[in-house]
Amino acid sequence: MLFRSGQLDDISISKFSFKRYWRSSIRNRIQATIIFVSVFSFAVIGIATILFFYDKYESSNKDKLARVIHIMEKEVDEIVDRNLIDSDSLNHQEIAIRNTELKYAIKKIADIHGVDANLYDIEGNLIAASLELPYSEGVVSAKIDPVAYHHLHQKKEIQFIQNEKIGNLEFTSMYIPVSDKAEIGRAHV
Repeated sequence: MLFRSGQLDDISISKFSFKRYWRSSIRNRIQATIIFVSVFSFAVIGIATILFFYDKYESSNKDKLARVIHIMEKEVDEIVDRNLIDSDSLNHQEIAIRNTELKYAIKKIADIHGVDANLYDIEGNLIAASLELPYSEGVVSAKIDPVAYHHLHQKKEIQFIQNEKIGNLEFTSMYIPVSDKAEIGRAHV
């Protein structure tokens, strides 16, 4: 194959420029536009998919917490009804038996559903917890979260959900008031 020197100069990299290539034909412009639109579309679809799955995860997590906390509420109500608890007439031994039964029920529910569960009295003091070590070691306060207490006690909300953080661990928590004929306390998952 014989090349003339003029053809070699046209092909050489030093003479080749992107601007000339871009201006050279409408075909190149159309190809570049199609590639840009394709890449942009994939990026938009990818971001939308990630956001959709994140939102779906959050809503399913809240649904799971709601189911578990209502199961816990029913279990506590059954214990209260079964023992016919009247807090004014209970002696120390009866209170200890009730608390042991409540602790067992909360641990059982937490183990079955794979969550951490707590039960607080009306003043916000911890009665029972599925994991007692963080509370006994002082890592976590044995008092209910003040914001949750405000929403349940002062604002009389029937359910309160918030994101919480302990150290580097972030999680979603749900609180509800637990009541039989009168308010007994607050449940937390």
